[in-house]
Amino acid sequence: MKRRLLIGSLILVLFLMGCATTKVRFQRLDRAYRDIRGVKRVAILDFKSYGGRPESGRAASDLLVSGLLEPGFYEIVERQRIDEVVQEHRFNLSGMVSDATIRRMGQILGVDAVIFGTVSGYDVETIRGRTLATPGYYDKESGIYIPPIYRNYTMKSGSVAVSYRMINIETGRVIAAKSILKDFNKKRYDSAFFKLPSDGSILNDLLRKVTSRFVSEVSPHYINKKRKLEKGKDSFYTKQGVRFAKMGMWDAAIGEWQKALEKDPKNAWAHNNLGIAHERKGEVAKARREYQKASKLDPKEKRYKKNLVDLKKAHDKARGEYLATGSLKMVIRRKGDMVYIDLGKKHEVGVGEVFIVYREVAIKHPVTDEVIGTEEERIGKIKVNKVSEKMSIAEVIKEDPENKIKVKDKVRKRGGD
Repeated sequence: MKRRLLIGSLILVLFLMGCATTKVRFQRLDRAYRDIRGVKRVAILDFKSYGGRPESGRAASDLLVSGLLEPGFYEIVERQRIDEVVQEHRFNLSGMVSDATIRRMGQILGVDAVIFGTVSGYDVETIRGRTLATPGYYDKESGIYIPPIYRNYTMKSGSVAVSYRMINIETGRVIAAKSILKDFNKKRYDSAFFKLPSDGSILNDLLRKVTSRFVSEVSPHYINKKRKLEKGKDSFYTKQGVRFAKMGMWDAAIGEWQKALEKDPKNAWAHNNLGIAHERKGEVAKARREYQKASKLDPKEKRYKKNLVDLKKAHDKARGEYLATGSLKMVIRRKGDMVYIDLGKKHEVGVGEVFIVYREVAIKHPVTDEVIGTEEERIGKIKVNKVSEKMSIAEVIKEDPENKIKVKDKVRKRGGD
């Protein structure tokens, strides 16, 4: 009897292992929430501090510089250069500064946009008190009054509020004008094992959260994601793909899941895993299609729907930008030596114009594998020979033979290159 129970338990464990999931973590690059077309070089002025601590303005601008440098999208002008321009041209930044003054300063600095703002809240309040834990009462047996028991506590309440303003120097358009507030409230009883953070720690944490919110508004930014790969059951290729993914061999993993689908196109696990792999690579549209297939094949699995809904937000940002501008400035088709781009007469493209083709490449830390920035990798040059309303066809005039131009590579006019 015991032998049968042991065998049955072993079979159950093996079955559960076969259907187990494996968590993976990665960073997905999402687009800025605001229209930042044409903005690459930025100046960040020291923020003003009203009614708060005097050091808050410098802290807000310093954190914003760090936050915008991290994704590697912007080039930030050094503070020393800003100070030199302010002194040389006698700009008065002590009071309310007009947009016209900011534009003039930006033109002298040679930047595409200027960010400035005000810290309107930056404080922590500490309150100490006591609360009734056990009310007093008379003990009938002893006839003695038992006094009430009180618990002493310390409560900290903090808040940081920052108003941001970002102006496009060329057009004078306000890219973003946003006020962001973050609060902290926590109580500690004297008998508790934990300690309340220091005032400085609370303010730094709140300011970091506020800064992160604004960075996501005006810059491409990385979002930490956690997904679950599925081994499935009775599918060697699906499980093998998970093993490769766990070792960081994602291209090999994709190949295994594609083999699994060749054998069984209704393998929802493989579709879900492919969706995760494409999302990790930043291929939002492909990931969405795979999540849709997985959800359609297994509508009862809530995880597939959750992945799809979460990704839809990122996909809709890109779609919204295209609908607003009519272009994502990218290669949309490659046919031999001819390259099609989503820019045309509507975007003032003319025959004979030369475009640089480039690719944004993620830079990962060699030890932690964390994405810590991006850099621009030039792929080649193309020359436009036919223009329609929303599209142009160009001929490849320069190309890296080992890194050829492909769909979704970015393009920009050569300019002074």
